[in-house]
Amino acid sequence: MPMGDVVELACGRLRAAGIRITQQRRQLLRVFAGMDRWCTPQELYQAAEAAGQHPGLATVYRLVETLCSLGLCKSFPQSDRTVRYVFCPPFHHHHLICLDCGRVRNITDCHVEQPASDFTVREHSVDFFGQCPRCAEHLRGAPSPPS
Repeated sequence: MPMGDVVELACGRLRAAGIRITQQRRQLLRVFAGMDRWCTPQELYQAAEAAGQHPGLATVYRLVETLCSLGLCKSFPQSDRTVRYVFCPPFHHHHLICLDCGRVRNITDCHVEQPASDFTVREHSVDFFGQCPRCAEHLRGAPSPPS
């Protein structure tokens, strides 16, 4: 699904929750949805600045908090007490997360089966952590492709 469509679906979910879609919020959402890696709110703020936006850091934190509450963002607490976030498109998916470079790939082909016939599953979440092909190649000594 094109990123513009994903952003519009996310804006629709925000609107349905009674949240006004300002131009700044839409632009910040576009930056976050376009990131192919997990990030801290500070890193999202820096990416927005690099894209020519100038949101306040508090605005970034509020948006991330709101997105998490609506299922449009997922938090991943780290052992160093840092919390990284991943934008979640508003459809069923799972994540492949590289622990070396932080790249995230959404997987929409779900093969998770019902764990027990006497249990009603309402939702599930699966995230895979490991090493992306680019980082694996880099570790083998091959030059890494340009980002």
